Amino acid sequence: MGKDLSQAELDFFIDDPQKLQIYLRVREQLLLIAPDSALRVMKTCVTFDAPKPFVYVSYPFRKRYKNWPEHHLILSFSADQPYEHGNLVAPAFIRPGLYTLHALIPEPGDIPSEIHDLITLAHARKNGRSTP
Repeated sequence: MGKDLSQAELDFFIDDPQKLQIYLRVREQLLLIAPDSALRVMKTCVTFDAPKPFVYVSYPFRKRYKNWPEHHLILSFSADQPYEHGNLVAPAFIRPGLYTLHALIPEPGDIPSEIHDLITLAHARKNGRSTP
């Protein structure tokens, strides 16, 4: 089975049970990428560390974006370049060869395979493992 859900994780989503449902499915999939992840709940996000943080789960950075679903979460992770995908929004250039990507997850369900693959690469890159 997976890691038990902590009270801190539940408290993070206390004001929006619909986002908790999204998080539970996302959490399950992220723990498949890195089963030994330590989860840290902070004021603005939940990090998955294996041992270094490789993905951040957070509420949207702004309350109202036109055409965005009302209840959604953002997954933030690093990549070597910006990518095009319908779920990716607001890529941030950090330095040559390093970007932060933000993926919108609008509902409970599987993380899109392309996003899942990018998160798997982010995990390998951040934690010095060879890519699959």
